[in-house]
Amino acid sequence: MFGLGKDDMHKQFFTYDLEKKLQDPTQKEAIEKDIENKIHAIKKLLKAGVNDQEFETWGHILQGYYSLLKTVGVMAQNKQSKRG
Repeated sequence: MFGLGKDDMHKQFFTYDLEKKLQDPTQKEAIEKDIENKIHAIKKLLKAGVNDQEFETWGHILQGYYSLLKTVGVMAQNKQSKRG
């Protein structure tokens, strides 16, 4: 009743699209390269010089991409440790 009962739907685990893509080694490498390319582009932009407000905004975005890259690495390590 009202989704509170125990059924098969609650037994299934939710997986994000990113997790599914990281299971394929070629897609994992492509995702990591894409993130690294974006990091380098933002660094290049910051080195070229922007005003203070844009510098802060791009700095936050850069931190987000670093976190994403770290998360992708951790997720890949966790998948490998579960396999073997």
